[in-house]
Amino acid sequence: MQSGLHRCEYMLPKNLSAHAGAVRGIVADGLNQLVVSGGADEYVRFWNFKDGKTIGRLPMSAAVAFFATNRLEFCLDIRE
Repeated sequence: MQSGLHRCEYMLPKNLSAHAGAVRGIVADGLNQLVVSGGADEYVRFWNFKDGKTIGRLPMSAAVAFFATNRLEFCLDIRE
């Protein structure tokens, strides 16, 4: 990521889009092992940083507005 080299794409199997609609937030953990993305489709998805494969998804009650993060934790904000 820091070098600017293309490393992988975060895609679902069979080349499906990661989110149906706009991606509104994305954050990686400090050790570059996990990527979390949230979108207008009301899902938060968890990804393996190294291979780009999805680990899981979490349904939300509304679209993700944004992610905020610091070194100790990250915050997810949803608004209806």
